[in-house]
Amino acid sequence: MTVNPPVTVSQGWIGSPVDHSQVSGIVPVTVASGTTLTSGTLSYYPVANPSAVITLNANTTGSGQIGSIDTTTLLNGTYYLVLNATDSTGKTQSNGAWIVVGGRLQAGPRYHYSYGPHVPVRSP
Repeated sequence: MTVNPPVTVSQGWIGSPVDHSQVSGIVPVTVASGTTLTSGTLSYYPVANPSAVITLNANTTGSGQIGSIDTTTLLNGTYYLVLNATDSTGKTQSNGAWIVVGGRLQAGPRYHYSYGPHVPVRSP
């Protein structure tokens, strides 16, 4: 009998949000603990349209928070967060994390449709 250990997904230097997490509101993007960046780019794109890349930070340096995503301006759906960076030891990586924007927050116009006759209602 062979027992395989569970497969773990490393999102590299992206500390948060966690890969495959559902997010809403203003979401901070942080560098993983113990990592200091000297240069890089942080961006994201909707999975349904990979050519629609949005750059969050064109000069990712330091540690801690390196950007934020305002999901109230995004349509609900799946997005891919990408960090291409160099750390303080000179190592270069390209890391990614899938995020799912959900909840009641959704960008764009909202429409209300009403069908049928409009009948006023009065209380006695």
